Amino acid sequence: MELVANKSLTEVYEVIKRFSEYEYNKIPKETIDVIVKNKDNEYNWKYDDSKSLLEQSLSREAIAILSYINLEYLLSGEKRNLMEEIYKMNERKLEQKKSELYKTDELFKNRNIVENEEAQIKENNVSLIEVKENIFTKFIKRIKNFFNVK
Repeated sequence: MELVANKSLTEVYEVIKRFSEYEYNKIPKETIDVIVKNKDNEYNWKYDDSKSLLEQSLSREAIAILSYINLEYLLSGEKRNLMEEIYKMNERKLEQKKSELYKTDELFKNRNIVENEEAQIKENNVSLIEVKENIFTKFIKRIKNFFNVK
């Protein structure tokens, strides 16, 4: 996991090196120092200047880190509020997809149906069992019937 994060930091550093001086200076020096200190120096990822940022082959982790940097340090005011709303909306959509995919309420309904079916099968099996009376039980029944009649 740490290797992936270090490679992602390498990608992030290559991207932020291309920021304008004004944007680069908005990022705290401590944050940049952490990125430089923890990036994987052996990982060779190059920013292709002929492509836009969206076309670069960035890892998901690098995109997440860049999104955080953008939200925390580069955006201000109305744009920041808009991005926060977009993130919240995306989170709600993700939760809704998970809810539709797993449908826990349907899962428990199906479980109750299966339990009811199993109970009915057991009930049917019980009614099919033939009860055999032994001689002693027959004798006791006859005596009881004899006394009940009088």
